[in-house]
Amino acid sequence: MNIWKLLCDFPLQYILACLIYLLPLRKKQGWILRFLSAAAVHICLDQMMLRILSKTGGTMTPAFFLSFLLGIFMFWFCAEGSFPDAVFGSCCAYATQHLAYILHSAALVIFPALQQASFAAMMGILAAVFLYSYLLFARRLPISGEYRVGWLEAWRSVFIVIPFAFFLSMLTQQSYDRDGNLTLYLISRIYALLCCIFVLWIQTSINEKVSVETEYRTRQMLWEKQREQYQISKENIDIINRKCHDLKYQVAALRQEQSESRRNESLDAIENSVMIYDSSMSTGNDVLDTILTERSLGCEKEHITWTCVADGSRLGHIDPVDLYILFGNILDNAIESVRKIEDPARRVVSLNVYTRSNMAVIQAENYYSGSIRMENGLPHTTKSDESSHGFGMRSVKSIAEKYGGSISIDTDGQIFLLSILLPISES
Repeated sequence: MNIWKLLCDFPLQYILACLIYLLPLRKKQGWILRFLSAAAVHICLDQMMLRILSKTGGTMTPAFFLSFLLGIFMFWFCAEGSFPDAVFGSCCAYATQHLAYILHSAALVIFPALQQASFAAMMGILAAVFLYSYLLFARRLPISGEYRVGWLEAWRSVFIVIPFAFFLSMLTQQSYDRDGNLTLYLISRIYALLCCIFVLWIQTSINEKVSVETEYRTRQMLWEKQREQYQISKENIDIINRKCHDLKYQVAALRQEQSESRRNESLDAIENSVMIYDSSMSTGNDVLDTILTERSLGCEKEHITWTCVADGSRLGHIDPVDLYILFGNILDNAIESVRKIEDPARRVVSLNVYTRSNMAVIQAENYYSGSIRMENGLPHTTKSDESSHGFGMRSVKSIAEKYGGSISIDTDGQIFLLSILLPISES
């Protein structure tokens, strides 16, 4: 077998395998140009390495390692997600390419007639392996467009895949070239084939388990939020009832009051009491009206200054549940932050919703005390039970990205400024 020809073909096979696992991921802007650029760099560097190795007579192991590292770069350069995600995706792509290589090399040994049409056989095997790999593994691995693996899972993939792809495969080929033991060769190939399939299946099963656990935690979080919402609604009704009770006695006292000055004082008190009903919002979006009215009543109770200028008429394309969770989390986080501040002048929550060109802009601003630690672009939860908290800003980011938007956070000057850009649906 022409090992030089095999290695010349390898970069393109591996790049195509990377593409299979990139497709289901959430990609960076301009990812196609990024992918083509990374592929060109990959092929050029691999060819340079092969020429050096051919002149020095070294083993092909460095070329394989270089391709693997370039594959990691390709995932990191083209897809959203963490660096462990890039390592994980590169390992899965390597296992898939190796699966195709095993089938092709075994087919050439079992059916020598295929030697005359080796390229066509390889293309057919590649197409079949990549198609089935995409359907069975690649599209099922991501969770909301990311692998969401940690360093432990990434290194585990490396230590499982690389020994088979690098060393055992090369040793098997060298042994067959030297001894010509067809039985041992086929057994080794079948073993490597099953190992690659097993690795991909295990990785898929693990990620599906993580997805189920994430969904369960999310459901638990939403249940907690609903319970908190019920309590907020109950407290808001109590506020209104107290105001109505006070109004009844103030009106009765006003009817009996003879002094004009005291009558004016009573009228001022009544006016102050009914100002709670000015909390009712009219933004052009019923869901947004409900959220803002509820939170403004909560601010009234907490003695938090609430300012809001919102145009929700262009947010009709957002699912009501997503809209409720989005603004609910934004305002709950802001209110919780200023609740810890004792200075009345700094107990302020401000919200602006407006349109600019074809974008909806959401800006929430509030003071905060202490320090904020950022992690992956989001504020880290300050609560002791990290497993049960910290979903708020992650939910905000997830919903924004679901509708093609983005978020940015600025924490300068003890002011927390959250900005969200959402494309506006033309319909």
